[in-house]
Amino acid sequence: MKSFNLFLNTRKLTSSREDHLTEFLAAMIMMNEQFNSDFSKLLLGEYAFRHGWETPFISVAETQVSYPGTNCCPDMRLTLSDGHVILCENKIEAPETPGSSTDPRGQLLRYLDLPIDGLIYIRATPSRSLAPQVREHPLFISCDGHHFLWRDIYP
Repeated sequence: MKSFNLFLNTRKLTSSREDHLTEFLAAMIMMNEQFNSDFSKLLLGEYAFRHGWETPFISVAETQVSYPGTNCCPDMRLTLSDGHVILCENKIEAPETPGSSTDPRGQLLRYLDLPIDGLIYIRATPSRSLAPQVREHPLFISCDGHHFLWRDIYP
């Protein structure tokens, strides 16, 4: 299991609130079994049930994982106890990161091409610019057809 030192992992992130949030969320997932269970069921329960997976439980939460050769570095890679891999992109108010000249697709479309079993997108407010190709993608994990909001997680 990866050890978490929140002070060392986040001291360089004071100007990057979303990365700071991600580090603390990953630590909560790995350090608090009840939070892990509740978070897993809330975000993945229905999706896992529809796909015939075991009850979801996150066994590993990794942050800022780079996928070489893809220009992809999602906020979190969650490996479930049954081996399924879920990516999670966290935003506070920032928009989805746009593509580049080599790959003009937004970050979420690029993530959906990676070898994963699902993608979660969490924001503070509803995104009006979420591409239909993302929203309707079979690997996009949604809450009533929309991305998750932080207020969904507060309880």
